[in-house]
Amino acid sequence: MKNIAVASRVKVSADGHGVVSHVGMAMVRELAELTGSSAQVTAALADTYRGPWVYAPGDVFADLAVVVADGADCIDAVGQLCGDREHVLGAKASTTTMWRLVDERIDAAHLPGVRAARAAARAAAWAAGAAPAPGGWLHIDIDATLVIDHSDNKEKAGATWKKTFGLHPLLAFLDRPQIQLPALATPAKVAKYLHTTTASLTQDRYRGTRPRFIKRGSRVLTGGLTSWNG
Repeated sequence: MKNIAVASRVKVSADGHGVVSHVGMAMVRELAELTGSSAQVTAALADTYRGPWVYAPGDVFADLAVVVADGADCIDAVGQLCGDREHVLGAKASTTTMWRLVDERIDAAHLPGVRAARAAARAAAWAAGAAPAPGGWLHIDIDATLVIDHSDNKEKAGATWKKTFGLHPLLAFLDRPQIQLPALATPAKVAKYLHTTTASLTQDRYRGTRPRFIKRGSRVLTGGLTSWNG
């Protein structure tokens, strides 16, 4: 038998100075800037402004992505970026500005441009070393998930199949690494799966050069997808 040394005891203190919580969110924000996501989203939405902006739309878009990555389920959660964190993350747009971005500026005419910006940013990240392993199949996992929200004022919120209340969005993930592709906040029906599948393929920079294995986790798809050819 081998002797196992006793590890050092963990000491927890709450009296630190100059400490910023959730500081890892700054890395997500920096990633959006370095991959060109912020700049390209700004370019895609620039014509939705009548004059100069206080906060560039790409920066507002990146802030929304940051709080979602931190676990937020509503726009008001942008407050997580304020307070002591403003010294690290900078000033943030108001929730009204963020609402206007997703509710008005990213309309049907501008959504393709935002998607193209995301695809270009992902390609830049993959080119820098974050791409899946070379060769072989790309595994795309498409399935619905539950987002609990107790407010019936949320658009498309309602009772879920697990007897909870909230949203039932479809998510697409590239299996290795776990990269989120498009999300669609609608019930899991065949047409919505087809929409999410098609949208996720447009984000794939290897399209046409590598085979893809697409897994969809829903029994409602058995008959609806047999004749689909993406």
